[in-house]
Amino acid sequence: MSSGAITFAAGDTTEGLTFSLTDDALVEVTESFTVSLGAITGSATLDTINVHTVNIIDNEFPALIVGTVNVNENAGNAVITISLSAATGVNVTFDWNTVAGTATAGTHYTTSSGSGLITAGNLTTTISVPIIHTAGVCDPDRTFQIHLSNEVGASIGANDTVSNIIDIDMPIVSIANNSANEGSVLNIVATLSQACPTKAVGFSWSNLAGTAVA
Repeated sequence: MSSGAITFAAGDTTEGLTFSLTDDALVEVTESFTVSLGAITGSATLDTINVHTVNIIDNEFPALIVGTVNVNENAGNAVITISLSAATGVNVTFDWNTVAGTATAGTHYTTSSGSGLITAGNLTTTISVPIIHTAGVCDPDRTFQIHLSNEVGASIGANDTVSNIIDIDMPIVSIANNSANEGSVLNIVATLSQACPTKAVGFSWSNLAGTAVA
């Protein structure tokens, strides 16, 4: 709390009241204080409204952060969390859109965009991107990104964060029944139902006695 006295020199019509405002590093709502006029000396009277409010507008903004998600390709949708680094007293809005990584739009996910809102006092919201399942095809895991823009009430922090589409279609390992003459070498071929371009496949095996005796 501070106070003081102002004197208008003869012929003057304006004088200033000066306050030093502290700039902190906190994300805050708009704050305020009041200034009131007191006893008059000289030939003047007080205005009928002699208490006035001064608003201090915060100059720090929380950062918008795009979360990372790992989603199976048969999940239907990738639900991605957009969060704030700190709560704020105002609504935060932003636009978003998908960006292709190793995933192809229209083949692995649906191109999507929209607007987001985090209401005052809250920290998160979610967006949804449809995922396309290429059933029966053994693919490598794929990636896409979420890009934020046109932010209001916040800055953009972790942007273009990668989301991962996890392939779930595994090849089938099989062997066929075989026959061989006594005294020969028997080679049994193991096969995969399909090749996986980026995934090695291994298996173990054992033989069990039937009518033959080991």
